[in-house]
Amino acid sequence: NITDIVFPYVANYIPLIFPNLKMNRIHLNTISNSLECGFSVMVDELPVHEDITTEVVVPLVIIIAIGVIVAVVFILKKDPLSKLPKSIQQIYKEAKRGKNTNGFYLHELEINGKVHRFAMDIFYNKLSGKGIPIIKSYAVYNPQLVEHFVIQRNVMEKRIKVAPDLFDNKNWKNNQNDGILKDWVYSRYQDLVDKFDWNENHAIPIIAVLHGTSEETAM
Repeated sequence: NITDIVFPYVANYIPLIFPNLKMNRIHLNTISNSLECGFSVMVDELPVHEDITTEVVVPLVIIIAIGVIVAVVFILKKDPLSKLPKSIQQIYKEAKRGKNTNGFYLHELEINGKVHRFAMDIFYNKLSGKGIPIIKSYAVYNPQLVEHFVIQRNVMEKRIKVAPDLFDNKNWKNNQNDGILKDWVYSRYQDLVDKFDWNENHAIPIIAVLHGTSEETAM
């Protein structure tokens, strides 16, 4: 947690530089899921000095700037894959064994290898792939798309946690015209969600899907 890393730094070092400064609150200002952040330091009183700009403001700005840099470095180093289930992470990690072309990785999987078997289990047992022979399989990883996906999923889960009445509203079930049909469709969807154990304790599930296209288009 970025707060656990940066806050102690700010809280411990500001008093060393400004021994007469009485802080009562440190607040982290961030834009949700953004690298933009800063600090607001609330104080009871400022020390009386003829040159308050030099003695207080400038060093304080330097400390805040250092804190922001530490925060940005921490965020940049954090691998978005860590927010995904480990079983899904293995696909992307396998893909990274391939060559990076135009921002994405592509790697042909070893037939009967661990990741290939994992993919085939999903394809044959959890989706509609029974009876379809597989000649080749590839792992594909686009870091930018995965990062955006992880960020959006986190935002959606936080919204449901903070305001479930708004973002997880089930009033549609009460619609007399199509509520029963919607409930049936939703139950079929929930059956699919339940096939993937990585969705346990997650408000926003991840499910596998099939999409058919030509090899030329896919590549």
